[in-house]
Amino acid sequence: MTENNIHTIIQHLEKQLDHRLDKLWKIFSWTSSIFVGIIGGILVLTRIQEKALEFSDRILISIVILILTFYAFQWLKENLKFEGIIRNQLETLFNENLKYHKISEIRPHEAKYGFTAVVLLLGSVAVLAVWLEIIFN
Repeated sequence: MTENNIHTIIQHLEKQLDHRLDKLWKIFSWTSSIFVGIIGGILVLTRIQEKALEFSDRILISIVILILTFYAFQWLKENLKFEGIIRNQLETLFNENLKYHKISEIRPHEAKYGFTAVVLLLGSVAVLAVWLEIIFN
């Protein structure tokens, strides 16, 4: 491989990586905003209303939250997988062709407490907010 080819491949992989990182942030931001809105809305609604949410409303809201949590979790996992593949390809190019071995130290897709953990936590808190009034009354 020529140096020009390596440079072109690295640029392409960097664009793909930027795309994945941007997508991860958008999925996380969108999902967490929805969950915070649901949590805040339920808290405000139950404080302002004289009566509690109906049981069927709680079931429906919980199902929507669970579906959104599952979908966002899977979507994040898929993009994290692609991010890892792209980083592996970059690492191989850097190691074999540029003799740069420190790129393997930069592996954010392997973080224990990243986007997926927060989405699962917020989804759980949102479901808890739906049922909190029943639990404490």
